[in-house]
Amino acid sequence: MKMNRAIDDLMQEHGTILEGLRILEGIASLMERGGAVDEGDISDLLGFLKVFADRCHHGKEEVYLFPALAMAGLSDQDVSISALLSEHARARELLKAMEGATFPKLRSAEFMAAVHGYLELLDAHIKKENTILFPLAGKLLTEHQEEALFEAFEAHEATVAGKGKHDELHALLARLRPKYAMP
Repeated sequence: MKMNRAIDDLMQEHGTILEGLRILEGIASLMERGGAVDEGDISDLLGFLKVFADRCHHGKEEVYLFPALAMAGLSDQDVSISALLSEHARARELLKAMEGATFPKLRSAEFMAAVHGYLELLDAHIKKENTILFPLAGKLLTEHQEEALFEAFEAHEATVAGKGKHDELHALLARLRPKYAMP
């Protein structure tokens, strides 16, 4: 049976990103109900999304997975890599808008607009990758290519995040989950 460590790694990261999105959704819900939200928690969560979701996860896809799939024969009729890249770019814009709406003072309406756009975009994006892209990748890539991707992912993570950063980010989610997470 073929091992898919690279794809499994990305799928697990999607689970972690979705957990972060449910926390972000909970923060938004609390704010909409007029509840108090610790601005430090917002900043910490945006930091998680910037490092874990964008630089680590999207970085692995953009630098390693998408080119490997293109070389393996993935066609735009299967799934459009350019559309996925465009969604990554839009997610970065929305993340920047969320950050901008928190400094120097939280501007709730502006923040909430960016949050809702980000949640909608990433939920749909992750679903598309999990149900279309990753199964295709499992078919197109050889076990050797998958293993090489996994090793490249590990090196990317070490370079982009640094030693221990993933554990720190998971601990952050564990701290925020009971305060904000939506089911």
